[in-house]
Amino acid sequence: MDCPGFEKMIDYLDGRLAATEAVLIERHLASGCVSCASTGHWYRRVKAIAARDDSVEPPGWVLKRAMKAFLAHRDSYSVDMPEQMAILVFDSLYRPEIAGMRSTSVADRQLLYSAAGYSIDLQIARARVSSVNLMGQILKDGEQGFESVSGLPLELVKGGTTTATTVTDAVGEFTIDGIISGEYDFHFEGRERRILIPGVPLSTTLSA
Repeated sequence: MDCPGFEKMIDYLDGRLAATEAVLIERHLASGCVSCASTGHWYRRVKAIAARDDSVEPPGWVLKRAMKAFLAHRDSYSVDMPEQMAILVFDSLYRPEIAGMRSTSVADRQLLYSAAGYSIDLQIARARVSSVNLMGQILKDGEQGFESVSGLPLELVKGGTTTATTVTDAVGEFTIDGIISGEYDFHFEGRERRILIPGVPLSTTLSA
């Protein structure tokens, strides 16, 4: 059979198809279709991340936007997605603000990273004595719109354990509140590669 299409694949993975249709898709997958296998791998990862997230469920439009973004770029996803490490471009606690950068008036610290054509702007604000709120935006260099940065899965990892997950909104922005101050690895999956920012100092001081 031909590829069943994205929506039918999702129905199959969620167990919503009749047995006869499910058997046909199982046979199609067994034939070695790389595209459908990649769709299945991506969707299982999204469900796994969502299952670990104990925050408030995002609005339905966010999920629909993420699905739309995936459909528009599905050929660039890979089961074995390469990883690239980001580099620190700016830290407001070390250097004065650079002209043209976003205002830090709502944040105690601003960090800017760059990797694979992405700019990652992180705003850190004190929440309580030992915790902070993280606000950020991911942008694609040279892109007029936000198709490449909407619906991206994000993870904060500490000591090999995922401590928080979220998804970027329609303009590449995200918020994670109540993070215990410290250093975290920050991951997100771009359209062509997985971006890693190791040891992000989620603190409003230099001593954390």
